Amino acid sequence: MMAWIYAMLPTAETLFLALGAGIYLLSIGLYLGRTRDLRGVVFFWSVKMRLNPTEFWLNRIGIILLLLGVIARFFNVMLMLG
Repeated sequence: MMAWIYAMLPTAETLFLALGAGIYLLSIGLYLGRTRDLRGVVFFWSVKMRLNPTEFWLNRIGIILLLLGVIARFFNVMLMLG
């Protein structure tokens, strides 16, 4: 059972990072398409960046998936060292 999990970690890492980055960029693209406010994007999470509910949830889901990818990478490296 554990060998299967160890074998899936590199795939999960790549999947989480790619999906997270894609979804995050989609939320930023939707925001830019709606507002044309490049300043809000450049100043990363500025108060002036008003996301609608869909953009907000896509943004947060993308960030969570990126975080899961980093966590999977951490465990992958720790297992290779151990």
